Amino acid sequence: MVKPKLISDPSQVTSEWLTDVLRYSGKLTDGMVVNFESSLVPGAGLMCRIIRIKLTYSKPDPNYPQSVILKFPGLNESSLEIGRKVKAFVLEVNFYKEIKPKVGMKTPDIYFVEIDPADDTKFVIFMEDMVPPFLPGDSLAGCTVEEAGVALRELARLHGPLWGDPQLKNYNWLRIRRDPNKLQQEQSEYQSILPVVKQVLSPFLDSPTYEMLERFGESYLKVFALDTPDTVVHGDVRLDNFLIRKESGGVEMAMVDFQTLQVVHGAYDVAYFLCGTLPGDFRKEHELTLLKNYHSELCRCGVENYSFDQLYSDYRRYSMGGAFTLVQAAALIKGLDDRAKQMLASVLSRYASNGRDLGVTDFF
Repeated sequence: MVKPKLISDPSQVTSEWLTDVLRYSGKLTDGMVVNFESSLVPGAGLMCRIIRIKLTYSKPDPNYPQSVILKFPGLNESSLEIGRKVKAFVLEVNFYKEIKPKVGMKTPDIYFVEIDPADDTKFVIFMEDMVPPFLPGDSLAGCTVEEAGVALRELARLHGPLWGDPQLKNYNWLRIRRDPNKLQQEQSEYQSILPVVKQVLSPFLDSPTYEMLERFGESYLKVFALDTPDTVVHGDVRLDNFLIRKESGGVEMAMVDFQTLQVVHGAYDVAYFLCGTLPGDFRKEHELTLLKNYHSELCRCGVENYSFDQLYSDYRRYSMGGAFTLVQAAALIKGLDDRAKQMLASVLSRYASNGRDLGVTDFF
């Protein structure tokens, strides 16, 4: 079957193209798409546009997708330039092409994904629409302990299969986080933009948080100087990047938005999520149980010779590790609204307070 052509803008969507993609993916076996309705999904950010397409078929079948999600480049030129600089679009496209088939974490099914090799701001990700019954997570609203446990289980299913895999270095599109030269560049960037972030997030960012962010920047190289096996991590594990289904039988969660994919220790993702999502008292009450469950799932995924005590030490070390991503976002992305600023400041505050409580300064 002929591969569908790449399109990179919602205006290029046609019934014929939708038919081609659905046939190519095996989701449409008879008939064609004869009509569709599109709507912009809110909250997609500045680097991308997410479009929901409702489909009408010439031969309706309940087994055919009734709607799909298309992810396209955004319209904000400065944000697209940032995406190009950090290879955000290349990372996400290649995750679905090359990494997703090798790991067990839940994501939407991908029907078609392509990027222009000559211009990586031209891409499309054509995926399953999981909403409803799944609903987007909300970092400001927080989560239950059950949801936190399911999130960590999904992370273990991402981390475990590629834990310490020597082949990771052969993915030349992947960001190797602990490369010494890159770490020095990151530290310089972090320390230079932190004062900008103080202004951008004012009045949401308090002084104790800012002081801890400064100390973290001074010790950045020490924090990442950890000689243990690396794996592929998501890199931006927030509730906003999960789709959540709550039913009487339990909770299911699917992860989205792989634009910060990187190779570093799995504990980085774990700390990013727990320390950036859970308030201090809630974290203290449930932390050990959540970490033990993550460790058990990691072992079920084939990880060996990695003790729980080592995990807990690595988790403490990385308890402020996610600050770099959020500081970078706050400084570089133009046009942040108050909700986005409040969310960024809130998560940075959690990193600072949880890191202080977990003794992250022992690694400074």
